[in-house]
Amino acid sequence: MEIRKILPMILFGCFALLWTGCSSVSLKEVTSQYYNGDVNKALKLAESGSAIHKKQNTQAGADDLLWQIQAGVIAFELQKPEALKFLEKAEGNIKVIEEKGLMSGLFENFGALLVNDTVIPYRGYLYEGVMVNYYKALYYMAHKDGANARIELNRASDRQRRAKEYYEKDIAQAKKAQTKMLESKENKAKQSSADQGKEADKILASYSNLSEFQNFNGYINPFVDYVSGVFFYIQGDQGKSQDFLKEAMGVTQNLAIQKDFELVSQKRIDKKYTWILIEDGIAPSKSEKGFSITLPVFTGDGVSIMNASLALPDPKRGVDFATSYTLLDNQGKSTEASMIATLNPLFFNEFKKQLPFIVTRNILSMAVKLGVQAGVAQIGGTAGLIGNLAGALYSRASTSADLRIVSTFPNAFYALRVENNQGEYELFAGKRKIARITLSDNCDKISSEAFCTNQNNMVYVRNANHNVFLINLISK
Repeated sequence: MEIRKILPMILFGCFALLWTGCSSVSLKEVTSQYYNGDVNKALKLAESGSAIHKKQNTQAGADDLLWQIQAGVIAFELQKPEALKFLEKAEGNIKVIEEKGLMSGLFENFGALLVNDTVIPYRGYLYEGVMVNYYKALYYMAHKDGANARIELNRASDRQRRAKEYYEKDIAQAKKAQTKMLESKENKAKQSSADQGKEADKILASYSNLSEFQNFNGYINPFVDYVSGVFFYIQGDQGKSQDFLKEAMGVTQNLAIQKDFELVSQKRIDKKYTWILIEDGIAPSKSEKGFSITLPVFTGDGVSIMNASLALPDPKRGVDFATSYTLLDNQGKSTEASMIATLNPLFFNEFKKQLPFIVTRNILSMAVKLGVQAGVAQIGGTAGLIGNLAGALYSRASTSADLRIVSTFPNAFYALRVENNQGEYELFAGKRKIARITLSDNCDKISSEAFCTNQNNMVYVRNANHNVFLINLISK
C-alpha cells in the first residue's frame, strides 16, 4: 500500500485517539473517592463507565468490563440491589474474552497495532473473574439465597482450578498468533524481528520485581476456598465444607483454617459460632515504566536506525491499611484474626505470564508506526510535512502504558471465629476501631450489626480506609 493512500488513515487515527484514547471515567478519581472520599460518588462514576444501560447490539467500550466489576463491588458493599446486574454483566464479558484468549487476543489483526493498548478492550486477569463469582456468592448470601450462593462458589472454585490449564493453552495460541503477525505480509518490519526480539529480552530483564514471586506459580486464592468451606458448614453440608477447607489448607497451611477443619470434622457440634471475614487495603496496581529502544526501520531508500520510547506497565504490590485485626469483647477478651491470603502473588503470577506478549506487541506496534512515519517523510511537499507531523503526534500520543486494573478489590483477606456469647464486640484494625457487632440471646432484635447467639453467623467487613462496610451474610 502506498504511503499517500494511508495518509488519511494516519490523520484519522490521530483524531480517533484524541476522542477514544482516554476513558470518560478516571480510574484515579474512582479509586480516590472509594477509599478516601464519597463512596456513592465512586459508584456513580463507575456506573457511568460500565455501559450497563447500553442497548443490545451496541458496540462495547474499551473499559466496559473494568467499570462493571468496579461498580459491582461498590454496589455490593453499599448493599444496592443493582450490584448483581453489574457483576452478571461483567461475568458475561469475561467469558467472551476468555474464549477469544487473554493474550492470543492481543494479536487479532495487524491494524490493531496502530492503536494503543489503552484503547483495546480491557481483558484483565483470571483472578478477577474468580473475584466476580466470589462477590456474586456474597451478594446471594446477604440476600438469603443459599442455592445461588452455592452455585457461585462452585463456579469460583472451578474457575481457579482451570486457570493453569487455561494459561498453558492460551500461551501456546498467543505464540502462534504472534508468529503469524510477525511473518504477515503487512509487517514491513519483519526483517528486523531479530532486533525486536533482542529489545524485548532487554526489557523483560529489567523487571526485577517479578523475581519476588518467581517461586509462586499457583492460581488459587485460598480465601475463596475458605469462605466456601465455612458457608457449606453453616448450610449443613459437612463433606463439602471439609473438601473446601482441605483445599485452602493445601495452599496456605494456615493454623486458623486447620482449626476450622477440625471443628467441622467433629461428629456432633453443639456450640454456635460467628465468623468475621475481613478484606483490607488496596489491590495490586500498575504504574508506567519508560524504555528507550533502537529499531531498524525499512524504507524505500534502505534501512534507517531509529530511536523510540516505549511506555509499559510496571506491577506494584497492594497496599495494606492494617497488618492486624482484633475482636475485643466487653469482658476484655481478644481474638486475633488470621491473614488467609493476599492478591499480590496471584496478580504478579498472571502479570508475569502476560508480560512477554505485551512487550512484543508494543515493540511491533512501535516498529509499524516508525515505518509509517519514515515512509510519509519521503512524500515531500506539504502533504509529506503534514503527514510526518501527524504521524509523530500520533506516535507520541499513542505511547502510554495500559494501567487499567480493578482497584476496588482488597489486598489482603483475614478471618476470625468466636464462640457465640451474648455481649458487645469491637473490631480493631491495628489500634483503630472500625466496627461494632452485638451478639444477643434475644433473636427478635437482629439487625445488620446484631446477631443471634443460637445461630451460626457469617459477617463481612471491608476496611476501605475512610469507608468501612459491614454486612450480615448468614445467620442460620
